[in-house]
Amino acid sequence: MKEKKIEQKHYQHTPKDIVHITIENLCFIAQIVLCIVFFNSLNQQWLMYFGWTVLAGALVLGWMACIAFQTKG
Repeated sequence: MKEKKIEQKHYQHTPKDIVHITIENLCFIAQIVLCIVFFNSLNQQWLMYFGWTVLAGALVLGWMACIAFQTKG
C-alpha cells in the first residue's frame, strides 16, 4: 500500500500581520492589568457576577468552536 505525502504550505507572516499581532497582544496585556487594578472598584457585586457569567459563556463558545474546527478538519 502506497502512502501519499501531504505537503503543507507554511504561512509566512507579513509585516502588517506582525504589527496587528503586536497590537492585539499589547491590548490583551492592558486588559489584564486594568482588570487587576480596577477589580470591583465600584463595589457592585451584580456587575462582577455578570462579568464572570459573560466570561464563562465566552469560554464555552470558544471551546465549541475549537471542537468544530477539529472535527471538520
